[in-house]
Amino acid sequence: MTADSRGLPLREILSDIGSFSEVGSRPLRAYQLECARAVAQAVLRGEGKVFTVMFARQMGKNETSAQLEAYLMALHARRGGCIVKAAPSFKPQVINSILRLKATLRSNPLTRKRWKSAFGYMLQLGNCTTTFLSAERHANVMGATASLLLEIDEAQDVDPDKYDREFRPMASSTNATTVLYGTAWSEDSILERQREINLAHERRTGERLHFEYDWRILASILPAYCAFVEAEIERLGEQHPSIQTQYLLR
Repeated sequence: MTADSRGLPLREILSDIGSFSEVGSRPLRAYQLECARAVAQAVLRGEGKVFTVMFARQMGKNETSAQLEAYLMALHARRGGCIVKAAPSFKPQVINSILRLKATLRSNPLTRKRWKSAFGYMLQLGNCTTTFLSAERHANVMGATASLLLEIDEAQDVDPDKYDREFRPMASSTNATTVLYGTAWSEDSILERQREINLAHERRTGERLHFEYDWRILASILPAYCAFVEAEIERLGEQHPSIQTQYLLR
C-alpha cells in the first residue's frame, strides 16, 4: 500500500515524522525535526520524559507542534490515545493551535479525510483525540487525560501552581511524555525551571531533553527572516528586552 505520489510505502511514511511531514505540503525544517523526532520517539517508547523546546519568534514552534500531533494521531488512530495541548489563553492562542492542527491534517493525504471536530475544542482521528485547553488561572480543566502527550504552549506565561496541580497529573496514568514550549522570560517560570533540570540532566547523562533555537538558526537559511530581525536589532538595540528574550532566548 502506498500513500503519496512518490509511491512511498505507508509503513515507511509512518516510521518517521520527517517522512510524514514531507508527504503533506508542510515539510519541517531540519531544526524542527531534531526536537520533533526526540519527542515522538519518547512517546512511542512510553518513556515519560519532560522536554523543553524554545524557539525564537516566528521560527515554526506551532507548526512543529501541529505536525507532531498529526503524526501521533495517524499512528494511534486504530489503537486510540489522547493528546492534551494547553496555552495561556483560549483566544487567540488555543484557537490558533486548533486551526494549525486542522490545516496540518488537511494537508496530509494520510489524514485529510479521516479527522473530525468535536465539542469545539477537540479534534479526532479514528480513536485518537487531541484536546485543546486554556491554562488561564480560573479555567476548569480537571478530568482531562493525556495518555500519549501533554503539551504546554507559551509555558513561560503559565501559572506554575496551575501546571503542577492541574496539568502535570494529566500524564500520570500512562507516564506520558510532556513538552513545554516557549521563549525566554522570567527565571521562575515553569519553562525556565524545567530547562535548568533538563540541562543538569544532560550534563550528568549526556541525554538531551532541552532543545533551543535562537533567531540565527532560521536566519542562516531564510534571508527575509534574517533581514527582519537584523532591522529590529538595529531599531531597538541588542540589549532591548524584546530582542534578548524573544530572539536571543536569554
